[in-house]
Amino acid sequence: MPTHDRRVLFVGLDAYRAAGGTVTRDLFGADGEGWLDDALLLERLALGKLEAEADAVRAEGWGWVLAAVDHPHALAASLRRLAPAGEVAPTPGELGARALLDGLMREWDGRDMPDAVAAEVDGLTRAVTEHVARRRRHPDAWAPRQRPGAGAIVSLAHD
Repeated sequence: MPTHDRRVLFVGLDAYRAAGGTVTRDLFGADGEGWLDDALLLERLALGKLEAEADAVRAEGWGWVLAAVDHPHALAASLRRLAPAGEVAPTPGELGARALLDGLMREWDGRDMPDAVAAEVDGLTRAVTEHVARRRRHPDAWAPRQRPGAGAIVSLAHD
């Protein structure tokens, strides 16, 4: 298992080593590159950490929660997406990021932005998108009556 694998990034090399895992390094490889010698240990550690995350989701009152290192696409395809019953109000920081983004877009409307401004707009756009997604995933967005009949899948993304 290469040291840049998503499971390694999730678990952490220190936790892997603390559990007795070893890493083989390439003499000519870049710093941090190498191979974990015990893929099964890493898989157990990743699943254990995902189960801890799933426990936090279970505590929100969902009817079922599945923890899986790899997203079970076949299972997910057979499920129906449930829309949240409400929305969580944005935080002052989220409102500030949105206002800053809107101001920059108005200021530079129709004109070429300098690279620094374009980078700031890209960062703010990502932040606003993440804020909206976080509010939709927030437990308060779901009515208590929705949770017992619905569930969640906790899995690792590619990164």
